[in-house]
Amino acid sequence: MISDVRSVSFDTSFLMKLDPAVDKVLKALSRDAVPCFVTGIVLSEIEQLKVWRRVSPGQYELAMARWRRV
Repeated sequence: MISDVRSVSFDTSFLMKLDPAVDKVLKALSRDAVPCFVTGIVLSEIEQLKVWRRVSPGQYELAMARWRRV
């Protein structure tokens, strides 16, 4: 149950996942006003993946859009 969750911290792989279920989870957490966090390390990892071309531009944009939502 989401009502039992006090806060959530996301990792790089979750934000980068190409699965629509991730967006559903983010929407549910937002709807229930659960505090969500993305650490600076995770953001740095996403940036490094982009710089070293380990992810497509689409994956990068998706992860950043998800980060902005939390």
